[in-house]
Amino acid sequence: MRILPSADAPPSGIVSFTIDGVHPHDIAQIAAEHGVAIRAGHHCAQPLLRKLGIDATARASFGVYNDCADVNALASAVRAAQQLFTEVSS
Repeated sequence: MRILPSADAPPSGIVSFTIDGVHPHDIAQIAAEHGVAIRAGHHCAQPLLRKLGIDATARASFGVYNDCADVNALASAVRAAQQLFTEVSS
Protein backbone atom coordinates (compact mmCIF):
# COMPACT_ATOMS: atom_id res chain seq x y z
CA MET A 1 0.00 0.00 0.00
CA ARG A 2 1.27 3.44 -0.86
CA ILE A 3 -0.11 6.41 1.07
CA LEU A 4 -0.01 9.83 -0.57
CA PRO A 5 1.32 12.27 0.36
CA SER A 6 4.33 11.01 2.25
CA ALA A 7 4.52 10.84 6.03
CA ASP A 8 6.41 14.15 6.24
CA ALA A 9 3.46 16.12 4.79
CA PRO A 10 1.31 18.25 7.10
CA PRO A 11 -1.51 16.30 8.82
CA SER A 12 -4.82 16.16 6.98
CA GLY A 13 -8.20 14.47 7.24
CA ILE A 14 -7.82 13.26 3.65
CA VAL A 15 -5.79 10.16 2.85
CA SER A 16 -5.13 9.11 -0.75
CA PHE A 17 -3.66 5.69 -1.36
CA THR A 18 -2.93 2.99 -3.90
CA ILE A 19 -2.54 -0.76 -3.58
CA ASP A 20 -0.22 -2.56 -5.98
CA GLY A 21 -2.22 -4.73 -8.36
CA VAL A 22 -5.62 -3.32 -7.37
CA HIS A 23 -7.31 -0.51 -9.32
CA PRO A 24 -8.63 2.28 -7.07
CA HIS A 25 -12.16 1.84 -8.47
CA ASP A 26 -12.04 -1.81 -7.39
CA ILE A 27 -10.91 -0.73 -3.92
CA ALA A 28 -13.84 1.72 -3.72
CA GLN A 29 -16.32 -0.95 -4.87
CA ILE A 30 -15.11 -3.49 -2.33
CA ALA A 31 -15.12 -0.83 0.40
CA ALA A 32 -18.73 0.03 -0.51
CA GLU A 33 -19.66 -3.64 -0.17
CA HIS A 34 -18.24 -3.42 3.37
CA GLY A 35 -20.28 -0.29 4.16
CA VAL A 36 -17.36 2.12 3.74
CA ALA A 37 -17.68 5.06 1.35
CA ILE A 38 -14.46 6.23 -0.28
CA ARG A 39 -13.74 7.90 -3.60
CA ALA A 40 -11.57 6.74 -6.47
CA GLY A 41 -10.14 8.57 -9.46
CA HIS A 42 -7.82 11.47 -10.16
CA HIS A 43 -9.63 13.88 -7.81
CA CYS A 44 -9.09 16.86 -10.14
CA ALA A 45 -5.33 16.39 -9.79
CA GLN A 46 -4.47 14.74 -13.11
CA PRO A 47 -1.29 16.81 -13.71
CA LEU A 48 0.06 15.90 -10.26
CA LEU A 49 -0.82 12.23 -10.58
CA ARG A 50 0.71 12.12 -14.06
CA LYS A 51 3.93 13.62 -12.66
CA LEU A 52 3.90 10.98 -9.89
CA GLY A 53 3.31 8.23 -12.47
CA ILE A 54 -0.07 7.30 -10.98
CA ASP A 55 -3.29 6.92 -12.98
CA ALA A 56 -5.69 7.16 -10.04
CA THR A 57 -5.91 6.85 -6.26
CA ALA A 58 -8.44 5.78 -3.67
CA ARG A 59 -9.25 8.52 -1.16
CA ALA A 60 -10.72 8.35 2.33
CA SER A 61 -11.85 11.51 4.10
CA PHE A 62 -12.11 11.76 7.88
CA GLY A 63 -13.98 14.32 9.95
CA VAL A 64 -14.71 15.06 13.59
CA TYR A 65 -17.62 12.59 13.47
CA ASN A 66 -15.41 9.60 12.59
CA ASP A 67 -14.20 7.28 15.30
CA CYS A 68 -11.94 4.25 15.67
CA ALA A 69 -14.69 1.95 14.41
CA ASP A 70 -14.71 3.87 11.11
CA VAL A 71 -10.94 3.55 10.76
CA ASN A 72 -11.14 -0.16 11.56
CA ALA A 73 -13.92 -0.61 8.97
CA LEU A 74 -11.75 1.07 6.32
CA ALA A 75 -8.75 -1.08 7.25
CA SER A 76 -10.90 -4.22 7.04
CA ALA A 77 -12.24 -3.22 3.62
CA VAL A 78 -8.72 -2.50 2.33
CA ARG A 79 -7.53 -5.89 3.60
CA ALA A 80 -10.48 -7.55 1.84
CA ALA A 81 -9.52 -5.87 -1.44
CA GLN A 82 -5.90 -6.94 -1.04
CA GLN A 83 -6.89 -10.52 -0.26
CA LEU A 84 -9.35 -10.76 -3.14
CA PHE A 85 -6.82 -9.58 -5.69
CA THR A 86 -4.05 -11.70 -4.20
CA GLU A 87 -6.28 -14.77 -4.63
CA VAL A 88 -7.23 -13.76 -8.18
CA SER A 89 -3.60 -13.28 -9.25
CA SER A 90 -2.46 -16.60 -7.70
